[in-house]
Amino acid sequence: MKEFRENPPDAVVINLGRLPSHGREAGVFLRGSKSTRLIPLLFVCTEGVEGYPEKVARVKETLPDARYTTYVKIGPVFEEVLAPPKK
Repeated sequence: MKEFRENPPDAVVINLGRLPSHGREAGVFLRGSKSTRLIPLLFVCTEGVEGYPEKVARVKETLPDARYTTYVKIGPVFEEVLAPPKK
């Protein structure tokens, strides 16, 4: 994790398809560290975000500033996350 903190990525993609609670924990961990809290989080679900509404809702409740999408729609959402802020 030290290397991750020293050289943070532009964004982190977390799969909610198998164990959404583990993805939520990873997101909470990243938000809890001063050096990683501003990294955009992108949660993706293989079955579609609507495929696990109760599980995704819990993640959204905990991490409302993250982005949520499906693998089918990830391209445009990922580009938006990585785009420079609009002035």
